[in-house]
Amino acid sequence: MGGTIGGLAAGQGGWEAIGSGLQSASVGAVVGGVLGAAAPLIARAGQALRGIRHRHFYHGTSREGAAGIRRSGIDLGRSRTKLDFGKGFYTTTNKAQAVRWADRRGGEVLIFRAAKSALRRLSVKTFSQASPEWAAFVRAQRVSGATMHGYDVVSGPMPKGPGFGAFLRGGALPQLGQQTSWHTLPAIESLELLSSASVTPVATPSGIAGYLSGAGAATWGEW
Repeated sequence: MGGTIGGLAAGQGGWEAIGSGLQSASVGAVVGGVLGAAAPLIARAGQALRGIRHRHFYHGTSREGAAGIRRSGIDLGRSRTKLDFGKGFYTTTNKAQAVRWADRRGGEVLIFRAAKSALRRLSVKTFSQASPEWAAFVRAQRVSGATMHGYDVVSGPMPKGPGFGAFLRGGALPQLGQQTSWHTLPAIESLELLSSASVTPVATPSGIAGYLSGAGAATWGEW
């Protein structure tokens, strides 16, 4: 077992030291000292558990768009129709992808989180891979503007690249990214805006080198 508790290595020698200490000190004093010294470790463990209870999402947009969201919240009425998963507010779990979205606009990346407990109360459609069902869903929304589905949230692959037009006509899949879209007021209310970071156009992202760096591999899966 790693770490240090009460100044004693938590290995065989450490536990022997604690045992000998019991001979010359009250049990209450020893236990109290150990627990007191362990408080920082317990606090860090609590922070980690709180992180597990949430999922994080990233939205790349213009500076004006970011300012509007900070000022008035997310307005579903501003969304366009005939998007991959229908009219909604689009985010990604891929940090690098969000930076690229913002980079095109010289804008910002907004960082949101949603409690997993809140997501479980919503109607969520997850496409774990680029399946025939997913392709038919995207084509229906993109090409015909099909009647809006009844999901609060949809998550799955994002087709992109020069082969996108051919894909909509039934062709092979283009390069894929990741997207999670939010379509109803209960879904929007589950999102909490944590912070934002500016992105310098056509350059290395500014101010987010530590938090948003890396390839940010696209991930899908269960909530």
